[in-house]
Amino acid sequence: MKLVHSQHHQGAITSTGSLGLKFNLVVCSCLLLFSNAFLPPIISLTRHQHRSLCVIESDQHEESKKSSKIYPKVYFENNEGKETNAVMIFTSKSSLNPDPGAPKKKTYGEESRKFRRTVYTYKDWIKSRDPGRIYKKLGTTFESGVVLGLAKELALLAMISSGVVLWNVFVNGWVDFDGVRQAAILDGFPEARLPLEPFTLSSPALALLLVFRTNASYNRWAEARAKWGSIINHTRNIVRMGEAWCDPKLEPNPYIRAELLDNLSRAVWSFPRSLTRHLSDSEEDEEPFKQEVREKLKPERAEALIAARHRPCRSLHDISFAANALPMPYLRRSQIDDSITVLIDDCGACERIFGSPVPLVYTRHTARFLYTWTLLLPFALWPKFDYSWNHVGMIPAMSVIALFMFGIEELATQLEEPFSVLPMQFFSDGIYLLTREYPEWGFDEEFPFTYGNDDDWRQPF
Repeated sequence: MKLVHSQHHQGAITSTGSLGLKFNLVVCSCLLLFSNAFLPPIISLTRHQHRSLCVIESDQHEESKKSSKIYPKVYFENNEGKETNAVMIFTSKSSLNPDPGAPKKKTYGEESRKFRRTVYTYKDWIKSRDPGRIYKKLGTTFESGVVLGLAKELALLAMISSGVVLWNVFVNGWVDFDGVRQAAILDGFPEARLPLEPFTLSSPALALLLVFRTNASYNRWAEARAKWGSIINHTRNIVRMGEAWCDPKLEPNPYIRAELLDNLSRAVWSFPRSLTRHLSDSEEDEEPFKQEVREKLKPERAEALIAARHRPCRSLHDISFAANALPMPYLRRSQIDDSITVLIDDCGACERIFGSPVPLVYTRHTARFLYTWTLLLPFALWPKFDYSWNHVGMIPAMSVIALFMFGIEELATQLEEPFSVLPMQFFSDGIYLLTREYPEWGFDEEFPFTYGNDDDWRQPF
């Protein structure tokens, strides 16, 4: 045994010889890499159960990239589901259609959005108030969609933290498993560390940006849900007024009145269903939309709706004509038209939310600030973990910090586009069932209003 002196550590430091030094170095490196892998493998293990979906990119997108026009073109889908060029608009991109530069495979975060379309029942509210809910939520942390969606970011942060620990251990020396301090390998090199004060001073600004970011995203979600609530209410109201004001004196034949109300109720349903498709991914909803429309509408109306360039407007057109055909005084018909006007406003509001994100300069600056701040934080926290063995405790600690810091920004991103997480299909189904039930109440047993094959009753709103 011999004594080795380091300019960073005064006094004697024992050495176990070249063989023991290499052994301890290998063991220490393996342990740090194991700590680095503490979080990502758990995430990957859960994430492995989910498959990716492919997004087919249209040929017209490739052609649009070569266009020399100042303003980009809007793409609509025709009967075959293919996109065709339409009109020029004064915006940077059309958000109602796939982006030409979109990835060919969806991430887990995109795939999981369809599973977040939650509709609560009374039992769900009881479960949400369960005293043991905290333990259940903590136990499912690694099954969270937010955690699974941040796997790459958390792995990167863990790698940076491990690199800081390894570098500083090689510069300053380390303590082996026997508690014996070993000599520095990179003696004379500087430590990888930063002062903590800049992070402390900048943290209020980062917190303020994150608060504004999440608040803006939640307001978009709340407004989208409010607009769909308005759609639900006014579709009910249109059918209610049509059923109540369909005057037997103007049309004494009950079968004709029943047919007119049937046309109105089906046209009313076609609006929320068309809007659902209008705000959804064509890969997910185009074929179900066509099948459902052909099942519930008359063939000529179904094909006209499918072929329409703007399907929600086409359905509003059908509602207007169906309401105009009802035997009732003009003033009452004008009240129905008021509700149709509200549906037009709600459709426009949904398109505004869908097509206008939170200003990109704000979201990008917030994301850059957050990621730079978090990725550099291990360099400042290194000295604070001197109580743990070779500062290894910083690696899992930074992974947890990154999980919650990145998670805030991820939540805002998930809520910014609200329609893919709102249960719009459930809303449309509920509207269909209720609008089909309303006309029944206006007929007696002698002239019942028949439902046909509509026996699949679901939970109403």
